[in-house]
Amino acid sequence: MKSLTLSAFILLTSFFSFCQSSKDKVFTQQHRDIENFTGIKVQNAIDVNIQLGNVNTVTVFTSEADDQSKVITEVINGILHIKLDGNNYKWRNRSIKVDITMQTIESLNASGASSIKVVDNIVAKELTINLSGASNLKAAIKVLKLNADISGASDLKLSGICEVANIQASGASSVKNYDLNCEDADLKASGASNIKISVTKSIKANASGASSIHYKGSPSVKDVKNSGASSVKNKED
Repeated sequence: MKSLTLSAFILLTSFFSFCQSSKDKVFTQQHRDIENFTGIKVQNAIDVNIQLGNVNTVTVFTSEADDQSKVITEVINGILHIKLDGNNYKWRNRSIKVDITMQTIESLNASGASSIKVVDNIVAKELTINLSGASNLKAAIKVLKLNADISGASDLKLSGICEVANIQASGASSVKNYDLNCEDADLKASGASNIKISVTKSIKANASGASSIHYKGSPSVKDVKNSGASSVKNKED
């Protein structure tokens, strides 16, 4: 009886081990030959990891080998577009990741629940960020001017420094940037969104539709507006 119980235990353990291993995804990868680009535009729930380097490279990882041909990577006017060939193609339970090396980063655009993570510090005169459709981006920056438009329940996390920041958040989006120190900031939040940032010289802030703008530092307040259940607060107070 004990031997039967032991055999059953071993069989059950082996079954669960098999189930666990079957869930582990094995990715196929493909290196793409791409012309030079300074910006990224990604959509269709693709995860992108970016690092800085001397040459531009693109490597696509897919959980299914046949999916490689469905991942489109093309450069248009200096912007690398990454998307899926979605002609009635079902992507449920598929995973797609793209590793990118760039010489210069000037713009980052993500939509459709996509994700961008930048490993190295972005150094640029001007950086433009657009997020929509529950997308997210995480990066460290050192720029003269930051332009960010975040919408549709998207999430932006930045650290570093900038001289001028123009940030607009809408549609239940979140900008968590206390670790980003800016000299001058022009901030707009609407539709239950929130912005958090550190400012040293001057600030303009407009919050509406149950949104909040919280800032750290002691900047001069040039213009502050809030309506309804919205708020603009200095967290140092």
